[in-house]
Amino acid sequence: MMFNIQKTLAAMLLGILLLTLGGCGDDEQATTHSGGMMKGHSSMGGMKSSQDSSTTSSLKTVAGRWYTKAQIEQGAPLFASYCAACHGKEAQGDFRWRQRGADGRYPPPPLNGSGHAWHHPKPMITRQIREGSPAGGSMPGFGAQLSDAQIQAVIAWFQNLWSAEVYQSWQGRMHHKG
Repeated sequence: MMFNIQKTLAAMLLGILLLTLGGCGDDEQATTHSGGMMKGHSSMGGMKSSQDSSTTSSLKTVAGRWYTKAQIEQGAPLFASYCAACHGKEAQGDFRWRQRGADGRYPPPPLNGSGHAWHHPKPMITRQIREGSPAGGSMPGFGAQLSDAQIQAVIAWFQNLWSAEVYQSWQGRMHHKG
């Protein structure tokens, strides 16, 4: 009798463990912090065995930040293709970004942490990239050209240029707003 109870308890614990872990690898739920799909996850609940440690490490978030190394790597060429013509190769923006131009619009601001981008929450930055700048700016929207995951990668790339102090200030502002 005691053996059957132990066997039943062991089977129940194993079942609970499998149920708990089973959902972890579901493709619909295996996501990065930005909501994008993590590469290398299978629907069977684990990492593909062919991954090397550099691929695995690129899926971990950068220490103290919301994004992964893989997102930074994806964002670099996207920024170069879609953003650098206006914001500069190193996201330095136009040095006159605080002054309206002759057309009444503001020039592209720096995104490298030296401007005011760090004052804005990520959803606002995301929306601006997707839909374009609000009145007073001249940035077009890129929602038709870039997926949400690509937009997050672009943000990851330029936020990675931010010093630890600027990033921590941004995080502090975001926590106090919520």
